[in-house]
Amino acid sequence: MKPTTSPTSVADLRSPAEASLPARAVVDETLAAQTPEAMLERLRHLEVHQLELELANAELRRAQIELEVSHARYFNFYNHAPVGYCTLGENGIISEANLTLANLLGVAPGALIGTPFQRFILRADQDWFYLLRQRITESRGALAQPVG
Repeated sequence: MKPTTSPTSVADLRSPAEASLPARAVVDETLAAQTPEAMLERLRHLEVHQLELELANAELRRAQIELEVSHARYFNFYNHAPVGYCTLGENGIISEANLTLANLLGVAPGALIGTPFQRFILRADQDWFYLLRQRITESRGALAQPVG
């Protein structure tokens, strides 16, 4: 699986990092005033910080892989569920649908997105569908109202 965003190169990170550092003359004066032992200690701190960043980066890569695996598992379960599922906007337009629903309706999976759901409701059931949709919309509104 590919990551969802392209990795940032070291060169892309270097310019903003250098820009955020204080002026070089100040850093040079500070370094010149330090003893060799203090400079070795500073170098040691930098090495430790680099290792911390590498460990954090490895953890982020591991978490990204876990997220991608979890997403693929969800997508597989959702798409191949034995029941047709879809998500409708408040206007009744299908914004998400699984493969099972597309197969049940005899429509290509991508063709469902952006289609009004009422297109698939029998004329005899249209009134019931509109009433149900109105109740759901009203109940969502009631949930959004502050209590008190």
